[in-house]
Amino acid sequence: MQISNFIKTLFRNILLHRGLSLLTLLGLSLGIAMGLLVLIYVYFESNYDRFIPHSESIYRLNSYGKIGEDTIYSALSPIPLALESKRTEGVRSATRLMPGLSRVIESKHFRSLESNFFYADSNFFEVFDLPFLMGSKEDFRNDANAAIITVSASQRLFGYRNPIGERLKLDNEIDYTIKAVVEDIPVNSHLRFDILGNWAAVERTISQDTLSQQRTMDRNWLYLNSYSYYLLEDGFTNEEVFARLANQAMKKVNIQIEEAFGSEPPGSGSVQLNFGSIAIHDINLYSDVNNELKDGSNPIYIKAFTAIAFFILIVTAINFMNLTTARSSRRFKEVAVRKVFFARRKDIIIQFLTEAIVYSFMALFLALVLVELFLPAFNTLFNINMSTRGFIQRPDLLWLIIITLFTGMMAGSYPALFYSGLNPISIIKGSSKIKKAGILVRGFLVTAQVALSILLISLTLVMYGQLSFLKNADHGFSTKNTIVIERGVSTPQELRDFKKEIIRTGIVQQAGIAHFSPGEDGNIISFRSTDEEERVMLMATNYVDDGFFKAIGATTALGRLYEASDTSDVTKIIINESAARMIQFCPESNHQIELVGGRTDDETYVYNIIGVVHDIYFENMKNPARPMVFIQNHRNQSPGHIIARLSTAYPKEESIKKLNAVWETKFEGSTMQHHTLQKVIDNFYSEEKRFAGIAFMFSLLAYLLSVMSQIGFAAFLLYYHHKNIRLKTIFTAPYKRIMMETFSSFGIFVALSLLVSIPLSIHTSNIWLSGFYKSFNPSWCYFLIPVVLIASTYILITYVAGKREINKTFK
Repeated sequence: MQISNFIKTLFRNILLHRGLSLLTLLGLSLGIAMGLLVLIYVYFESNYDRFIPHSESIYRLNSYGKIGEDTIYSALSPIPLALESKRTEGVRSATRLMPGLSRVIESKHFRSLESNFFYADSNFFEVFDLPFLMGSKEDFRNDANAAIITVSASQRLFGYRNPIGERLKLDNEIDYTIKAVVEDIPVNSHLRFDILGNWAAVERTISQDTLSQQRTMDRNWLYLNSYSYYLLEDGFTNEEVFARLANQAMKKVNIQIEEAFGSEPPGSGSVQLNFGSIAIHDINLYSDVNNELKDGSNPIYIKAFTAIAFFILIVTAINFMNLTTARSSRRFKEVAVRKVFFARRKDIIIQFLTEAIVYSFMALFLALVLVELFLPAFNTLFNINMSTRGFIQRPDLLWLIIITLFTGMMAGSYPALFYSGLNPISIIKGSSKIKKAGILVRGFLVTAQVALSILLISLTLVMYGQLSFLKNADHGFSTKNTIVIERGVSTPQELRDFKKEIIRTGIVQQAGIAHFSPGEDGNIISFRSTDEEERVMLMATNYVDDGFFKAIGATTALGRLYEASDTSDVTKIIINESAARMIQFCPESNHQIELVGGRTDDETYVYNIIGVVHDIYFENMKNPARPMVFIQNHRNQSPGHIIARLSTAYPKEESIKKLNAVWETKFEGSTMQHHTLQKVIDNFYSEEKRFAGIAFMFSLLAYLLSVMSQIGFAAFLLYYHHKNIRLKTIFTAPYKRIMMETFSSFGIFVALSLLVSIPLSIHTSNIWLSGFYKSFNPSWCYFLIPVVLIASTYILITYVAGKREINKTFK
């Protein structure tokens, strides 16, 4: 009964003071809505792969090792490792997933380049029990030529025809038959594939291969080329199972290292390989390896978002406190009457806590509406795909209620203690006066809010400044009028002919062929210097032609680039600066490097370095450029891309139309796939851009809440000094003097927030910038802008509020 009376009193006060109540409710709703958006995002990122049955029992094997001075941290593992897993006690099933890279797939209906084609063991769906829409996992397991396709890939390639039974030819080599259709993999999964081909068909093909390396691939423990997973039996822990597996695997690895390098490996123990395991639901946030199927999220960002969401809720509660007690005289008589009629202090505390909690649940309802309205825009803006479905379930709904209760109790704590401590006799006599301690408490609350808003605004500005710096930084290649043309459905020779044709027609100024383009991982191969055979080095390799460096805009640091006459001598190579530093290249000497371990007897292993180019960043600038060796693309190497610099004689759009026309002439029924190098750079920093966007939303909200808090504090000060203001106004005291005396303490607290926030902003910005190999040095403007914004807001609020109070006095 008592609680219901408190709620009735609350709604009566809301109706009596609609303006302030609406402002209070809006501030609380915005804070909770932003907190919910962040919690949904954290839920989205931390629940990767949870949709897979038994996900808590599925683990992936990673490879860790050392070759010379280089370390290996890779999600890829040797093919025999999964086979060894199957023989380990405690493993129910083990499987492999092998990237097929970009493959030309043909059927009687189409010819298409598919970038999400993967090979999988026939028992893949015993580990990953994904839902089938057509066919079954038995169809895939029992047919060596079976392929599985996702719903979206089926609609894209076959329209709405039934794809079951359709035959696919892979790069004119392997025939597959579609046996089943599975649902699309959810976006919050590290897995990504459109088509899965049974690995058994590949094994049959490579068993007939003339290259010894290909024939022995399934027994090679030093070749990292597959993703290995295992599913635990019930009753076994990963620690005990992995310990047995690692022990068995290391024995075989060490035998092969001894066979490859002798009993004394180069550098005495410099070649090492061991393994680790990680639960699949931890891969997105906690994987510490390279070569992931999908880039993971930075756990520091997730922790930062969670902390910021918590701070936003605190700021929201502070804002509620300030606004609730801003016009405290309106509730003085009510409190006095309750105390006269024997209300205990506990009763007053319960009343105001109840009001705050009811406010919080009203705000929660409004916040849920705001979340549903803004979530699509949030997804579009930050290139993610979240929904409240799955988040607002029974356990999460309980947490939602707990968070709302916590926010309400935190927001109502100060008003409850403030009002319950009032003396009823003093209130009735009209001699009740707010103590200076009340000003200090409110002032420090405002200081915290303003300092947080300055910190977030400064950090956001620095983030966008760093993104701008990275966008314009020299990545070792030119983005101006330069595009990357995908191989598409062409054969290697057809792609070379297409390159010659577009150069002949004058559509492009320069064109070159490369196996890998910026934004892709090159093959990592071990080399050693002929002058220092005991030192083994890991370097990325890329197969290019004589036009590549000119087309991409690379410049030489030493030596020369490829010329057309070099194509007959495949031993000539070019390295980047990072590789030159690694091998301690000296231009005066005839420096040579060789491949560690050949593949066939008739292949060349020793290379002569003819030039050094400035580092080309095939990955982002968070880390130094990877040492890379550029080898001439010969007939045995399949080209992956054409790098083309468009002619300035035509507008860019017209040049691309002309290129499309040439492509369609050569490859009828196919569309040229291309992207710009500028898009590559944008993709390098997509996560940072997303984080900066979310930080911008946080900073905007924090600023709006600080504005509301400052309005509440200004209203409180005007009430506290209202008698002095009226007397001085009547006696025609100067307006500036009245305002200075009234808001002097306000100015002190704002100044204090500036003194606290500026060094904290600088320190936080430096921590964030330290995560980049190359970063800019923020000028003082990045920290002055939020100071000017807050100072301007303070002046505007005090001017408007003071003017309004003086006008009321005259009336």
